[in-house]
Amino acid sequence: MALTLHKPSVEVLNALKAEAMNNGKVKPAEWRKKMAEGIYSILSVRPLQYRSYGPYWWLVKKELIAQDIILFGETVDAEWFENMDYGDPVLNLLAAWAYADWSVDNGLIFSNQHTVTQIVNDEEVENIEYILMDDEVEIMAAGMPR
Repeated sequence: MALTLHKPSVEVLNALKAEAMNNGKVKPAEWRKKMAEGIYSILSVRPLQYRSYGPYWWLVKKELIAQDIILFGETVDAEWFENMDYGDPVLNLLAAWAYADWSVDNGLIFSNQHTVTQIVNDEEVENIEYILMDDEVEIMAAGMPR
């Protein structure tokens, strides 16, 4: 069962989407491909930077797989994908990018420990410690020459 988590609203992400798509001048498929290639170029050099995406990593990984980028494996944590999924790959990538940007700014670029906020009811929230562990990326990173 999916958790109800505090995450960027669809409205906020749609505003970012309009900007990313240059108000319709860039096609979503083209943008997704370019984002996946950019993520690949960063992670192929520093694979442990995948941790900066926290629970959004699974959205990113699914998109990498969709773009036939399988260097980082082909297994996605289905439960956390469901928890974080917006139902739109562009919104998924935008949310993941925003979170990773925040993580880097806050010194969590290589941290696998992330705090997510669960909405329990209208008046109650609780913080959950999420530990990101993608064995496929961790094993790949361990085997890379330094």
